[in-house]
Amino acid sequence: MVKASVSVKGAMRRFLACWMGVIAWGLSSLATAGPTGLINMPDARFNPDGTLRFGMVYSRPYFDVSANATLLPWLETNLAVRRINGAAPIASPEFLTGGYGSYKDKIAGFKVRLVAEEGWWPSVAVGAQDPFGTSLFRRQFAAATKTLGDAQVTFGYGRQQIDGAFGGLRYSPSWLGSWSFVTEYDASDYRNFPFAEETHVAGRRHGISSAIEYRIGWMSAAVSNQRGVAGISTYVSIPLEQREWIPKTAEPEPYAKVIPRPTLAQWERDASYRKRMYAALFRQDFKDVRLRMEPNARLSLTLTNSRISQMSRAVGRAARTALLLAPLETTEIRVTYTTSGLPVATYEFTDLRKLNRYFNGLLTRSELAESVSIRYAAPSSYSEKDKADLMAALEEPAQAAVLYGGEGNYIGFRSQDTGFNVFQVRPTLAAYVNGPNVFQYSLSVLTTYDRELAERLFLSTGVNTILYENITQALGVNNSTLPHVRSDFGEYAKGPRARVDHALMNRVYQPSERTYARLTGGWLEQMYGGVGGQWLYVERGEPWAFDVSVEAVKQRDFDGRFGFRDYQTVTALAAMHYRLPYQSTFTVRTGRFLARDFGARFEIKRRFRIGMELGAWYTVTNVVDTGVGNEGNYRDKGVFVSIPFEGLLPNDTRLVTGFSLSPWTRDPGQMVNSPVDLYQMLEKPLMLDMHDRDGLVRFGDVEDDYNLPYLGSPLWDRPFENIGRMTLQDWGEGTSALGSSGAWETALLGAAAVLGSAVFDRSVSRSVDRHFGSRALDTLDGFGKWLPFAAMGAAGLAALSEQDKRLSSTGIAAIQAGATGLFANLGIKYAVGRARPVDGKGPADFEPFGRSGSSFPSNHATVAWAAVTPFAKEYDAPWLYGAAALASAGRIASREHWLSDAVASSLLGFAIGDFFWQERRKPDDKGPRVGVGPTGVTLTWETK
Repeated sequence: MVKASVSVKGAMRRFLACWMGVIAWGLSSLATAGPTGLINMPDARFNPDGTLRFGMVYSRPYFDVSANATLLPWLETNLAVRRINGAAPIASPEFLTGGYGSYKDKIAGFKVRLVAEEGWWPSVAVGAQDPFGTSLFRRQFAAATKTLGDAQVTFGYGRQQIDGAFGGLRYSPSWLGSWSFVTEYDASDYRNFPFAEETHVAGRRHGISSAIEYRIGWMSAAVSNQRGVAGISTYVSIPLEQREWIPKTAEPEPYAKVIPRPTLAQWERDASYRKRMYAALFRQDFKDVRLRMEPNARLSLTLTNSRISQMSRAVGRAARTALLLAPLETTEIRVTYTTSGLPVATYEFTDLRKLNRYFNGLLTRSELAESVSIRYAAPSSYSEKDKADLMAALEEPAQAAVLYGGEGNYIGFRSQDTGFNVFQVRPTLAAYVNGPNVFQYSLSVLTTYDRELAERLFLSTGVNTILYENITQALGVNNSTLPHVRSDFGEYAKGPRARVDHALMNRVYQPSERTYARLTGGWLEQMYGGVGGQWLYVERGEPWAFDVSVEAVKQRDFDGRFGFRDYQTVTALAAMHYRLPYQSTFTVRTGRFLARDFGARFEIKRRFRIGMELGAWYTVTNVVDTGVGNEGNYRDKGVFVSIPFEGLLPNDTRLVTGFSLSPWTRDPGQMVNSPVDLYQMLEKPLMLDMHDRDGLVRFGDVEDDYNLPYLGSPLWDRPFENIGRMTLQDWGEGTSALGSSGAWETALLGAAAVLGSAVFDRSVSRSVDRHFGSRALDTLDGFGKWLPFAAMGAAGLAALSEQDKRLSSTGIAAIQAGATGLFANLGIKYAVGRARPVDGKGPADFEPFGRSGSSFPSNHATVAWAAVTPFAKEYDAPWLYGAAALASAGRIASREHWLSDAVASSLLGFAIGDFFWQERRKPDDKGPRVGVGPTGVTLTWETK
C-alpha cells in the first residue's frame, strides 16, 4: 500500500460542475488503468494533443480511478489508483495496517508514438506501465494501429504481464454515429498478477474479449465481456487546447460612455475630470491606480487589475477608458501594468487616432501593432502616490459581496478596496488519497485578511476553521528516520478546529529593470515560520529566468497556534526556469532542502490554451530514509495541476487553484511552501502575456487572433521520425567516408591507445578493489551513472531551443551522437563478449556472441562523451571533456569496466560526437546560390 497526499484549494464542487459542461472530442479507451487502447490491451492510437481524460473502470476484482493526459502530440501519460477487492493490505512496518480496506496500489505509465500513421504506414507506439514503485502491474509493449475505413486494426507484442502477441479491432461505423464495437485478443498473464490466487484470477487464460462503447459529447461509456467476466467503464475527456469552455456571458462590458472631453487647461484646473477617470477605472476592477499628465501632453497610467486574467486585455480596457476621458490635447498614452506593486510591462500608444479607430472596429490589430511599443517596465514607472491618487482611492467605496458560485467557490464573501486590502471568507477542501475509503478529506473555511501597510509592504493573515475531516482515520505511525519535516502531516491534521494558517509580512522590491526581490517574515505556512528572501532575474528577450531563495525557518507546533517546536533549519535553493516549445517550462532547483539534505529538484510543466498547467517533479538528494523499506534512497516525486477558473466560469477571473499528487509524503527533497514566490507571481504577465504573439492578445475585448502562429514545432511534432531520418542520412554520408585514409589512420591510433591502456587493466582493477566502498570511489560511481543521463537531458533541452538556432542544432547533434553511440555499443558488446571486473575472470576472458551484458565498451562512458563533444567543440569549452572523463572514471570505480573499456568508450564517443557536430554544421548545399564578386554576379545550382 502506498500513501498519497493531495491538497486542493478552492471549492471543487463548482469546479467539477463547470467541467461537466465541457464538450470534448477525443476517442475514449476501455483499457484498464492504462493508456488509450482496446479493452485490456493497448494500441497505437493517441487522443488529440492536450486531451485530459478521467475515468472509472470496474472488472472483477479490479476497480480503477484513472487520469490520462496527452501532454505532447506523441506522448501520453497515465496515472491510476487501483483497488483489488478480496486482497488485504500488505503488513509491514512501512505500510498502514488494521482496518484499511482492500489492497490499493497506484499505477503510472506512458506511451510514446514512434511513427505517425501516414499513407500505408500504421501508427507505431511503445509504452510501459508501472515501471516505478511497487511495480505490481508492470508491462512493456509495442503496438501498431492502422485505420481502414471505419475500422482500426491493432497488432502488438508485450512483455511481463502481457504475455507475447496481442491484437484487436475497433469498428466505429459512420452510419451508427456514436457507437463503437471492440474485439481484442487478450494476452494478459493473469497467473502472474498480484494476489492472483486470493482474487481467483489465476485461472483466467488468453482469449477473445469484446465490448460495446457509446459516446455522447464529452462522455463515453462501455460494457465488456471478458470471457465470462463483465466490465463497465465511463470516461470524460477534456480538451485543454480549446481557448475557453464556457462563453463569457456574465463578463462586464468595457467602458464605452462617450462624454465631452476636457481641454488640458480644464483638466489641470478642475480635479473632477481626473476623479471621473479614477472612478471609471476603479469600477472596472483596476487597483493601485496612479495618473500623471506628463510633459508634451502624455497621459501616464500605472495600475493593475484584480479580475482580468490577461495583462494585454486589462491594458486594453485601461487604454480605452483613458482615450475616452483624457484631455483633448493628449498626444500619447502610456500604461504600466503592475503585479503586487511590481511594475511588469509598459505599453506606449503614440498614435491615438489609430487607437481610436481600432476600438471602433475600423483598424486591424496588426495595423495597430505598428504604433504600439511594449517594453519591460523600469523601476521609475512606479512612482509614489500623490494626493490625487490617495483622495480618489479614499472616495471610492470598498466592494463587498456574498458570492454564489463566483470565482470558483460554491459560496463565499469578499471585500476589497481600490488597493490591495482584501478581506475574504471561502470554503477549502484538502484531500488524502488511498485511505480506507480511497478518498479522505478535510472541509474547512479559510478567512484571510491582506493589507498594504506602506508602499510595497504587505500584511497577510489567514485562519482556517475545520468543519469536518476524516484524514486522521487513515494515518499510521511515522517511521521516517530523517527529521520529520513533512511526514508528520497527520499530527497537524489532528490539531484544533481553528488554527492560524499564516500570518506574515512581505516586502517586495524592483532594484532594476527585469530584477525583482522580496523579504518575508512570520508564520509562513501550516508547518513553518521564519524569515526568508528571494531574488529574481529575467533575461531580456530570452526564454529563461533565474532566482535564488533563502529561508531560515523553525517548525511550528501541531496545535496551529503561534508556538514552535525544536527543529529549525536554513534552506537555500537556486532555480533556473527555461521556456520550451508547446508552452512548456523546465525548472531545476539545486541546493539545501528542509531536511538539511542537498540535491536537485527537476520540474517540467506544460501550459495549455485553456490556461491549465500539468506538470511533474522529481527530486534527487543525498540522504537515505531507511524507513522506506527496500528503497534505500527515496526520491521525492509527483505530479501537479494548476487550474485557472477563467475557462470554467462565464466571467473572467484571475483565480487559480490546483493540487498535487505524490506517491508518498516523506521528508527528502522538501521545500518551504512560501506564500509569495516571485517567479510564480510574475510568470504569466512577464514571461507569457508580454510575449504572446504581438503582446496585444484580446486587447480590444475581441477574438482577433488571425493567422495564429503554430505553438508547437514541426520537428518536435514527430521527433523520432524527423531526427531518425536525419540520422540515417548522416550515417549514409559517414559510411562513404570510412574508406578514406584519414579515417583508417584515426582508427589505428585509437586501437593503439586501447591496447596500450589494456596493459594497466589488472593494476588499476586491483587498486579499485583495495579502495572499493570509499567515499571517493562512491562519488565517482555516482558521476559515472548519472552524468550520461544529465548530458542527454541537457542535449534535449538545448535541441528544444526556439530562439537560439545554434544551440538547437548542437543539441540535435548531441542527441544523434548519444543514440548512435548507444546502438554501436550494444553491437560491439555482443560481438566482443568481454568479462567484467566483478566477474572475477580477468580482462582476457572473452565469449564473442555469447555473453550478455559484457564489459567492452561502456555504454555510460560512450554516451557521455558523444553527448558533450558537440557542445565542447561548438562553444570552445574543453572543460566539458573533463566532465565526460568523470563518467569514464566512474565506470571504472564501479568495478563494472576495465581501464581499456573506458578508454575505448571515450574515443568512440568523441569520434561519434565530432562526426555529428560536423554534419549539423554543414550548410544546405542544394538549390540555387547567388554570388556577388568584383567581376559581377554569378548564379550556381548544385543538385548533389
